[in-house]
Amino acid sequence: MTTLEQLGVTADLGAGAGFKALWSLLAVLAVFGLRWALVRAVRGGAEILTDRQRWWISMIKNLATAALFAGLVAIWADEIKAFALSIAAVAVAFVIATKELWLCVTGATWRGASQAFSVGDWIEIGPHSGEVIEENLLATVLQEIDPHDFSVTGRTIWAPNSLLLTAPIVNNGFGKRFIYFQFDIHAEPHAGAAATLARIRDALDAATTEFHELARRYAARIERTAGARLRDPAPQVTAHTTDLAKIAFRCAVFCPRERAAAVRAAVMAAYLDGAPPPPGG
Repeated sequence: MTTLEQLGVTADLGAGAGFKALWSLLAVLAVFGLRWALVRAVRGGAEILTDRQRWWISMIKNLATAALFAGLVAIWADEIKAFALSIAAVAVAFVIATKELWLCVTGATWRGASQAFSVGDWIEIGPHSGEVIEENLLATVLQEIDPHDFSVTGRTIWAPNSLLLTAPIVNNGFGKRFIYFQFDIHAEPHAGAAATLARIRDALDAATTEFHELARRYAARIERTAGARLRDPAPQVTAHTTDLAKIAFRCAVFCPRERAAAVRAAVMAAYLDGAPPPPGG
């Protein structure tokens, strides 16, 4: 059984086709004969037609054409219905088979209309993060950026444009060069927590001194462009407790994206050098 038959589309063009063809021929002859007779009656013996005669002749021809069309449709109604259902079934099957392609094209249309991002932007599409290196009708190509240490992984992601219609799109904007980087260091409660906080702050300041002034100028430029006040770009360290009764030292800094992992490593090294011994140690 074919796909069209499964959809209930069947047609037997052979049954009665000759009979219907004969009726169609008779209908054509009858309509054209009647039209010729009526036009001849309207013209009479006039060599030059009046406006009224022209109007009647035009009306007769139009009515004859409409009558012939209606007659042929009535004669071949079953076959026309079967053919229309066949076309509809093929169209439905085509749409189902190419649904993802159409969603990709629609996503590309949305991308162009919304201007949500462009080549060179650092974006996140659902679970994927990276710099846009190519846009086309079917996919958005990303140079993957690790979401943890913000380094380029070397992998390339081809995200189908259909994801643009179903997943949130995050444009990190200025984050392509500088990011607000934040990380926590957890420790057991101990008497020297204040000294640990100071040591972590000194380590963070030392790790960011090289680009601190550049970060401040870059943040100021972003504020002028965006027309909004950003967070303080200066390195900051705070302490708070967690739900598990641990101490969390939270470090926040505005730094070049590619330096984020190095900053965290330097601060962690400074913390571990002076970390208190474990309980009972």
